[in-house]
Amino acid sequence: MSHCKTARNSVAADVARPGFGEGPTGFSLLEMMVSLVVLLIVMSIVMSGMAQLTAGQGTIVNRTEMHRSVRGATELLQQEVGQAGRISLPATVALSAAASASSSAESVAVSSTAGMYVGMYLDVLPDTAASAITRPSS
Repeated sequence: MSHCKTARNSVAADVARPGFGEGPTGFSLLEMMVSLVVLLIVMSIVMSGMAQLTAGQGTIVNRTEMHRSVRGATELLQQEVGQAGRISLPATVALSAAASASSSAESVAVSSTAGMYVGMYLDVLPDTAASAITRPSS
């Protein structure tokens, strides 16, 4: 019989604990509202951070595109300047022989090639047999 008394005492102790054996239990309205407010605060902080990251990413994309455009323009300018070479009007150069008046290209020897580059086309003035070269043609 002592065994039955002990079992009854343990059941009585279990029933005395709050929330046990009283039927269905759950959250109260106040607990739900507090948890929703906490969730709302956490979500607003997360969304604010996401908005800042998105704005920062857009700024980075714009800067990257701007740098790419500037780099492309710089490379194009560098290529154009490199292909143009150093162009300066040469000083008057004397021809070593007379040039004939013709519409076709003619090769002649000059006294100096300072300021000229290979393949440069020059205008020859038809003054005398020893004409002078004055400027490059375009």
